[in-house]
This record gives sequence, C-alpha cells and structure tokens, in this order.
Amino acid sequence: MGFRSKAGIAAGFLLLAAMGHAHSSELTAAEKAILRKIGEDPEKRVQAAGMLGTNPTGGPKDAWGAVPSARPRERIVHRDVFSELVRKQERPREELPLKRKTQEFSPCAGFKFLLRQDWKDIGFLECPKEAADAVGAEVAFTDDRLNKNRIWSVDGTAALVYTSATSDPDEWWIPYYKTFATYVTSHRSFNSSTALMGSDIDKLAYGVAAEFGWVTDGGANYVRFRGGQVENNIKGTTSANITAEFIPVYFPLYFQRPIIQPLGLPISLRFDPELLVQYSQITGGTNVLDFNGRNQAFRVGPQVSLFVFPETAGTNFLSKLNGSLAYHWAYETYSGKPIDWLQAALTYNIDAAGHLAVAFTYKRGRDEDTGAFADIYRIGLSGKI
Repeated sequence: MGFRSKAGIAAGFLLLAAMGHAHSSELTAAEKAILRKIGEDPEKRVQAAGMLGTNPTGGPKDAWGAVPSARPRERIVHRDVFSELVRKQERPREELPLKRKTQEFSPCAGFKFLLRQDWKDIGFLECPKEAADAVGAEVAFTDDRLNKNRIWSVDGTAALVYTSATSDPDEWWIPYYKTFATYVTSHRSFNSSTALMGSDIDKLAYGVAAEFGWVTDGGANYVRFRGGQVENNIKGTTSANITAEFIPVYFPLYFQRPIIQPLGLPISLRFDPELLVQYSQITGGTNVLDFNGRNQAFRVGPQVSLFVFPETAGTNFLSKLNGSLAYHWAYETYSGKPIDWLQAALTYNIDAAGHLAVAFTYKRGRDEDTGAFADIYRIGLSGKI
C-alpha cells in the first residue's frame, strides 16, 4: 500500500473521529435536563461553576481555580433528606421507558419507630427529621418551694410507621409515596398542691395516620390524614378527632427546604407552611369541648413553622443546639371565633446523634387535641428516636 493510500486512510479516520467528536459534543436531552435543574438552584450553580473552573459571577477565582464560595463548608449540621428524596423523582418524561417498572428507592422504607414530642417534630412521615433536629418526648419535674407544690409532667408522641416510596408511577394521579402509621400521644402534668390542681393536664390521644405525596414542577404536594380518639381525663370526656393537612413543597420559595447560611450567618433556616382542617366531636361524657363550648368543633386555618439549625463545626457548642417556632391560627366555624396555638422550643443535644437532650419549651393557646387553654414554660430531659 502506497504512502498516499495510507495517508488517505489516516485522513478518513481523522475525519470520522472529528465528526464523532462534533456529534458527541452536543448536549443530550438528559444533560439539558440536568443543567436546567442546576440552573434553578443558586447553590448548585456555584458548585458546578467551581468544578468547571469558571466563575458565573465574573469575580476573581481563588488559587484552586474555583469561586471561593464554591468551597465545601466544614460541616452541614442539618441534612435535608426530604429534598433529596423529591429530587430523585424529577426525571424528564422523555427519559422514561415506555413500560416503567415501579422501584422502591426510599432510604427510609419499611417499618420504623418514632419517639418525639408531637407531629411538628416528626415532619414528613416518609423520612422524618433526624433525632438531632427534633424535640423529643419530655419528662420534667419542678419543685416550687414557695407555693409548696411539686409538678411532674410527661409530654410525647410515639408512632409506628410503615413507608413505601416508589419512582415513576404508571399514572399521574398515583402517589409516588405513601406512608401509614399508628400513634399515641400523652400529655400529663400533675400538681401536688390542692390549690393548683385546677391546672392539671391529663390527655391521651391515639389513632392512625396516612400520608401521600405527588411530585410537581418545582417541588411536591403532600396530604396527611390523622384520625382517632382523644381522652381528656380531667374533664372525663372522650372525643373523635379527624385532621387533614395539606403540605406544599415549593423549592423556588424554599417551602420545606433549608436556606443555608442566609446573609452569611452560620445557620440554616427552614420554613414549613401548611393548611389544616380539623374536626372534633364528643363521643363520651356529658361535658363539651373547650374549643367552643359545644359538642362539635370544626377548625380551618394555616400553620407556619420556622426551624433554626447551626452550621458550624461539630466541636463547637452551638452545633448541638437547634430552635423552632410554630404558630397555628384557625377559624372555628361553629362559634365564628378564631383560636390559635403557639409553640416554641430550644433544644441542646447531649449525645452526637441527638437521642438525649435538654429542652426548653413554651406552649400557649388552645391545645390542638382538647381545646383546653395552656400557658406553659418547661425545661426537662428529652428523649428522641
């Protein structure tokens, strides 16, 4: 074979390689979809620019060729498991096979036992908050020597939960995620002084719950139902209690998604709005509900919860602290009057996993289950699972 023939063959291979390279340089539909998702998240956009050695802000790069803010933080205290779960569902429709096979992918699938103070500290049933981020069941003792009164109190919720989260359901109306649970809530506070026994609390609530989720553009929509019985042993009454919760998740507005280091502060914030519809009816005893002085109550209203987590090194004292503030406003339709419930907590985790903590809590307003008015400060030992 002559030199020209060999050169022609080599040129042909080079031409084919160039054509192949040119073709492969075009972005696929999957790559474009990934870039769109990165572009919607400012933090991910900066991290991607750092990995590519570019600076989207046009500012100077550091010695490593990356944007300084793209450097990984020393420690992320609050891990947003829920956001990770929802993002796994965000696949462009053109990428899905014609015949899709349902796949279990939840990191929290199966049975799990939870011990927390109440539903605000459970969060989503599918992947609840980590123990270190929540307020647990609390046991407290107070010795009021001035009034010769001793107070014992127990406040907590235990739940047995079964979860299944599947990807790519066959129809849009089928939830990709579903969870079922049975729970019991106990709130008891007893005074030794006969003069103060009027402020005693003895509530026991139990029932079942179900939660379903659908992925939407920019987030997800969650619906949770709870129903069961509430025993008010102070008044000697029992009531049926049904609650429906609509929990919107919208990442562009940071609904149910942490805001990492706002204004450069070493914290992360999480804003959780939801809408609650609640119905209660006396089923035993002759007394009435404290919500409205009747044997039935129907409440509708929003609830807003704010959670604060430190973003600092694990050796720092502040890394074991977290705080929360929740406010629920509702319109009681039978009486035509508004009622509310305020709850705040500051928790210091004793162990690294957060199973044992010291908690300071404050509750004021109408109890969510009984309607009894409360105005309580408490500090005690808290246990979480």
